[in-house]
Order: sequence, then C-alpha cells, then structure tokens
Amino acid sequence: MRSSDTMRRLALARYLHKRSTEDGRQGDLLSGLALLPLHDAVELFLRAAAEEKSIDLPKTLDFLEYWTAFERAKAPLPLKARMDSFNRARVEAKHRGTLPNQHDVARFQANVTEFLTIASRSLFDLEFEEISMSRLVRSEKVRFDLEEAEKAFLVNDAETALTHAALAFHRVIKNFRYGDIPTTLEKRLYDPTHHDRFSFHDALDDKFAGKIIDAFAQIGEAITIVGYGLDYDGYRHLLTFCPNIYNAFQPEPIVQWTMEPTKDPNAIDRCIQFAIDAALRLENAASRAAV
Repeated sequence: MRSSDTMRRLALARYLHKRSTEDGRQGDLLSGLALLPLHDAVELFLRAAAEEKSIDLPKTLDFLEYWTAFERAKAPLPLKARMDSFNRARVEAKHRGTLPNQHDVARFQANVTEFLTIASRSLFDLEFEEISMSRLVRSEKVRFDLEEAEKAFLVNDAETALTHAALAFHRVIKNFRYGDIPTTLEKRLYDPTHHDRFSFHDALDDKFAGKIIDAFAQIGEAITIVGYGLDYDGYRHLLTFCPNIYNAFQPEPIVQWTMEPTKDPNAIDRCIQFAIDAALRLENAASRAAV
C-alpha cells in the first residue's frame, strides 16, 4: 500500500509534467524553459520511487546515478541514453542559457513521457496518466469535481468530464473571492474586478442590469486569470468547450449546455488541466493573502 506522501509526490510529478506541456506551447525561445519543470518532474518521481523500493540515495547525485542506484537494487530504469540526452539539454538551458527549439522540446517531452509511463508501471504498478493531480487541491468540493472529471475522462465520458471541470473552476473562483469558508467583506482583500462592487439595479431594469453584471463578471474573471499568471489559452478552452455555470441563488450551481459536448480528447484534457492548475495557483495565492 503506497503512502499518502508517496502518492502526493507522484501527483506533483505529474502536475510538473503537465506544466511542461503548457510551457512547451510557447514560442521557440520560451518553449525551451519547459525542460526545467520536466526535469523536476522526473527527479521527484525517482525520489518517490526510491522510497517505494527502499533504495538509499544521497541528497545530491548526478542524474545518471539514478540509473546506477536502481540497477543495483534490481529495479532497472528504462531509456537511459535518451534521458541522458534530455538532461544534457536541460543543463545547457539552465546553466548556459542555450535553449532548444520547439521541435527538440517536443522530442524531449515525448521521451520523458515514455520514461514515466514505463517506469510508473514497473516501479509502482500504476499508469502514469491515471495518477490524480486533484489530491493536491485543498478544497473538498473542488477536489471532488476534479476527481470526477479525471475519472470521466479516462472512460471517454466527455459530458461528465467537461461538466465537472467547469464546476471545479466555478468553485475555485468563488473560493478565491470569498474563501472556502466564506468570510465577511471586511476580512477579504479588496477585489476591484468583482461585480458585487457595482450597483446597477438601483438605476436600471433587472434584465439589463443582469446583462451588465454578467459582462463585468466575465471581464473580472479574465483579469484574475491574467493577473495570477494562469494559462489564458486553457481558460479559453474551458469557456469554449464546457457548459455555462450559474449560481441563480441556488444551494448548488446550475449547469447549462448550449451545444453538444466535444469528443476531442485533447480539448477535454486541456479544460481539466486548466481547472486543476487554476485551483492550485489560486489556492496558493489565497493562502499568501491570508498571511
């Protein structure tokens, strides 16, 4: 039985792997920086595996020494030559500022993905793509929606996956503004983007005022995405492919589909990964603000 600490580290390794995928979508210059979180993902994975197999490792060691240590423990690691090439490129990028082009970044990412897939099966008897990143999220309701989205994605249930991704993001934004346990206005940081700051109902009819408030809500949400460095393209994917979510003064949000759910697994995965990333980043931002 794997410990919760081990599973948390594996979840973080998968999160860093996904972050590298997002970073790799940048232009040629910036895409080279995707090798840094990718390398962190591999080392975190290998440290967790060493603990799982009771392999003693020094605090610092050269990258290829992992292969030597695991070989001695009769738990050999795959793809040594290709991972050595990846590490050399990472060293060039980090220490000498020599960034690989986007094509080479994609090749290194494919090699690392293959390594993690094979090693996860042999060392943990797990599919790497099935390691849930949702366990990193603190909010129980958000974590539940993200877990449901991940499970639905694995069985090709597009509607359920997208619905829970949208619900998770909706809760994330709400928690970020009010707290997971809602706090009073006086205890929250001022939020200039929140539509509650505007009182249109006093001057306009309810229908028109509602449209204006919805517009401000969308603008404020987008400003939050940009202001906290979230993946704006991922946000656009979520708005494009997920259902609309409304509070409508109900205990639970209302889900409204305006189109057929997409069957494109890449689009669905992008929505889920964005929701996870948003949850982790905004929870972290909220924790800093509370200090």
